[in-house]
Amino acid sequence: MVRESYVVVHNIAKRHNVGTLARSATAFGVKELILVGRRDFNSFGSHGSTSHLPFRHFHSLSDARNFLKVSLSSKSCFFFQIFITNI
Repeated sequence: MVRESYVVVHNIAKRHNVGTLARSATAFGVKELILVGRRDFNSFGSHGSTSHLPFRHFHSLSDARNFLKVSLSSKSCFFFQIFITNI
């Protein structure tokens, strides 16, 4: 059984980090990178991985959640949250 992975990123602070996230997500076999909030991002640093990884944008977390809920309704899935803060 192959499990699909999605990465949801909310209000990324540094636009250039999207490229690094895309490269890492591609390496781990993520199916799609979902960006929430800010729409202006740069895929600098992706080293071509953006051609292998679809991006999807939502204006709010609730919109992203509803999309995933409908898309994955027939599949068993787990959600994990990671918060990164400056200390």
